[in-house]
Amino acid sequence: MSIELLSLILLILVGVTLKRVKLVCESTSLVKIINYVTMPTLILYSILTSNIRFREVLVILIVAFVHRLLMFSVSYTTFSRLGVREKWILTLLSTVQNAIYLPLPIAFILWGNRGAALVSIYAFSCILNTQTLGVFIASMASESKNNMSVRDRIIRVLTFPPTTASLLGLMLIPLSLNVGGEIIETLKLIGETTIPLSFIVVGLEYEVRNLRKYLKPLTLVALMRLVVSPLMALILLLALRIKLTSILGKVVLLESIMPPAVYTIILAREFNASPEEAATITTTLIIIAAIIILLASA
Repeated sequence: MSIELLSLILLILVGVTLKRVKLVCESTSLVKIINYVTMPTLILYSILTSNIRFREVLVILIVAFVHRLLMFSVSYTTFSRLGVREKWILTLLSTVQNAIYLPLPIAFILWGNRGAALVSIYAFSCILNTQTLGVFIASMASESKNNMSVRDRIIRVLTFPPTTASLLGLMLIPLSLNVGGEIIETLKLIGETTIPLSFIVVGLEYEVRNLRKYLKPLTLVALMRLVVSPLMALILLLALRIKLTSILGKVVLLESIMPPAVYTIILAREFNASPEEAATITTTLIIIAAIIILLASA
């Protein structure tokens, strides 16, 4: 395993340790720095320096959208015999994956600017999907009502800094702008701090309560995310004749084995849809998936 990949595992442990000794009790401030400063900067830097073709942009947007719908269909069908709340919360956790916090820094380390740029575009589709299909699934897991209007949700999606940066990057691709070296270096310097900060946050977010109680649903979601999801991605890649050895193919496969998004915990809390279960399953699978991916990439 390379020193860079090993350092990411150590950063997760740093986050866990900081929380355990109560030196840092929550990740709110770090998450804001990532969301509003470092990640949008890394996304812009990656897209501006990657020379991505429009065809690749179109393909990865389609793959991301279709894959998410396939996972929703398979998950809902698989869990259809469970209770209403359990069925929908497990469908949420199996469908809405971590599309940017984990895969972006990993892709940047493994495949450079091009890999990070493709992850950013993939995540753009997923973020829009999460705020529509994801919110719908979460609402079905609870009888609680949410007062946020459709208009407010659209505004929230479009003003979410990583989404805005991805959208801006997509608009700049056809222009083939020649950005000055000083600007690029500044974007790189700020953006690369996303990598250590993101993995410290993963450690800080680690939360396990009553693991034995949720062992069965944890196993079910793990099978969906680590077995069924990559299988669906593989079928899509073969159907579209995308080489598995290409960076595009590798990014799609990387995204397919991502654990549930941390945002699923927020949705579960917002709709009172088994938030403790969502937090336990999500944070446990984030740690497991991060270690598996980093070991496999050695």
